[in-house]
Amino acid sequence: MALQLLLLRHAKSSWGDPDLDDHNRPLSERGSRVADVMASFLAAENLSPDLVLCSTAERTRRTLDPILQNWPDLPVRYEDDLYLASVSDVVKHLEALEGVYRVLVIGHDPAMKEVARHLISRSMDHNSQAMANLSVKYPTGALAILNLNIESWNDIARGCGQLTHFIKPRDLDQ
Repeated sequence: MALQLLLLRHAKSSWGDPDLDDHNRPLSERGSRVADVMASFLAAENLSPDLVLCSTAERTRRTLDPILQNWPDLPVRYEDDLYLASVSDVVKHLEALEGVYRVLVIGHDPAMKEVARHLISRSMDHNSQAMANLSVKYPTGALAILNLNIESWNDIARGCGQLTHFIKPRDLDQ
C-alpha cells in the first residue's frame, strides 16, 4: 500500500509585535481563520493523519490547534529542526517513521514547497492544475497531498510521489 504525505504550510502569522523573535510570532487573525478552514477541510475529507510532525514555532503550533480539536488523541511530535528545515531535514524525519500510513508535516516556506517538488515524480502530469498551482506559489495555509509509491518510509526518495491535491485556503474560504 502506498503511503500518504500531507505537507501543510503554517497559516499567516502576525507581525504586530516587532520585538518578538520570528520563532515566537503567533498567527494573525486571518491566520487563525485559515487554520480553522484547513482543519475543517481535513476533517471533511477524512484525512486524519496517523502522526503529525510539527515545527516548534508558535505559528505552526497554532495552525495545528484546530486540527487537534477534531482529533484530540492525534500523536504529535514537535521537532525543533523543522523550523528553518531543509529538504534533507524533513526527509530524515520521514525515513525514520514506522507503523504509520498518513503523516502530516506542518512547517514553513520554502521547505514545504521544496519537499513537495523533491518527492513529486518527474513522470507526473506537470500540466495538472495542482502542479501548476504548486509551481507558482505555496501560500500560507496551503496543503499538498502526495501519494508515495513506497511501502516503507525508509524507502522515501526523490520522485517517489504523485501530487494528488494542492489546496490553497482561498479555494475553500468562500
